[in-house]
Amino acid sequence: IDDSLTSGDSMTVFEDVFAMMEHFSERYGVDCSSIDWLKYYPPVGIPFLPNFLLPAKLKTDRTPPDPLTVRMLIESERAGRWLYD
Repeated sequence: IDDSLTSGDSMTVFEDVFAMMEHFSERYGVDCSSIDWLKYYPPVGIPFLPNFLLPAKLKTDRTPPDPLTVRMLIESERAGRWLYD
C-alpha cells in the first residue's frame, strides 16, 4: 500500500489516477478538491530539450513527483478529506 502511483513500478498515467480519484471521492465521500495535482504530476516539458530553448509554458524544473500512495487514500478516507495538500 506504500507503492507510489506517480513513480516507480506502480506508476500510473495522470488521466487514470484523476478518474480513480473522482470515483474515490464519490464512493467514500472524501473531499478531494484541494489536491494540488502538480505535486504528483509536475510538468514534463520536452525532456530532450534544455529549458533555455523552450517557451515559458513548456519549461520545467524537472523535479521528481511526490508519491501518491494507497495508504494516503486510506488515511484520507478515514478523515473524510484529502490530508496531503
